[in-house]
Amino acid sequence: MDIVKDDLGSYTSGEVQRCPFPFLNRLLEEAPVYRDPGTDMYIVSRYEDINYVNSHPEIFSSKTPIMINRQTSVSEEVAKRYRERGWPEEHVLAFADPPEHGLHRALVDKVFTPSYVKKLEPYTLNLVDELIDGFIEQGETDLSSGFAVHLPMYIISDQLGVARQDYEQFKLWSNAWVDRNDPNCPPDRELMLTDRLIDMQNYLAARAREYEAAPNDNMLSRLVHAEVNGEKLTMGQLLMIAQLLLVAGNETTTTGITSAMYMILSDPALKARLIADPSMIPAVIEEMLRAHAPVPHQYRYTTQDTELCGVAIPKGSVLQVSYLAGNYDKAKWECPEKFDIDRKGVRNHLAFGRGIHFCVGNQLARMEMRVAIGRLLERLKDIRISENHPAPQFMEHFQIHALESLHVTFTPGTRMAG
Repeated sequence: MDIVKDDLGSYTSGEVQRCPFPFLNRLLEEAPVYRDPGTDMYIVSRYEDINYVNSHPEIFSSKTPIMINRQTSVSEEVAKRYRERGWPEEHVLAFADPPEHGLHRALVDKVFTPSYVKKLEPYTLNLVDELIDGFIEQGETDLSSGFAVHLPMYIISDQLGVARQDYEQFKLWSNAWVDRNDPNCPPDRELMLTDRLIDMQNYLAARAREYEAAPNDNMLSRLVHAEVNGEKLTMGQLLMIAQLLLVAGNETTTTGITSAMYMILSDPALKARLIADPSMIPAVIEEMLRAHAPVPHQYRYTTQDTELCGVAIPKGSVLQVSYLAGNYDKAKWECPEKFDIDRKGVRNHLAFGRGIHFCVGNQLARMEMRVAIGRLLERLKDIRISENHPAPQFMEHFQIHALESLHVTFTPGTRMAG
């Protein structure tokens, strides 16, 4: 049995979060199962080991104390606030195990059908044009805050029955979920963010009750009325699933659009190739998801003493399953450090997870990114990274691998709308 290493650094380091690849590559080579001294979590980095973890939920449970019912110094107060003002947090979808996970997934799969995503594409294109119209006459924008943040937020908010005047509030709520789940979130901030999430619960519950009486064709209404073998979601389950869809449908796609455009604009030959042949845009998206997975890791909780890659892991341990590292494993990928849109088998990347927890909204995210990138390149043909701002860099964040900003310039154009 190997002695687990814990002296190669920590993912809690801001420097590592901004550029995680030297750290993760060292883990792949020297300590594929590594106990992070900053979190006490075991980082699993090899592609094959990640697949093993994801395919054995009886050993590696998704019901971790990291995301749902967090175990912190204010856990009791958090639970009390949920009981008194909202609905207690429940383990659903990505945070549930069989057999409960199977029911949740079956109900949500009835909503996220290929026909549902296809029906949203013209609407998505209209939103993209509306957003581009907002800055095209200026000749410059931050593609992150001025475009990519808004598109998925508008779409998921519309689908959850959110009024347009409440979009910005929903963005704050989405951020609250991500920020609260940082292992180093201070107790007072955790309580403040919990209050925001409870406010979101009550907002969504009011919409759900409206749809119970008067069904709509949007996502939340379809979830309210979804039924499998006579079973429907409880209000608590419905609210947790809606919250997860909000965050997943927001952060991942925002980050994906920005990172993909950064890759394209950093390579003039690639940009020219895509303008000449837009059918290659999906290949760029898949390679971006491999190279810069927006959600760099997920978590698992050991239900028994176990061993992985020769390292003993005690019962009750938390694993940080590094999808970002697995996407750079040289045993799986040839020249993983190279951004190659012709890479064979690229859709086997881990950005959307694997196994029973494969991202339920992957088709929607892929469609939004494809439509957004295609239209940006079509309407802003000479778009380029701005020389009037600092070079783009990835942010210091534990849960998200994302650029801080992406300032671009282009020849001013005309609006499509009046």
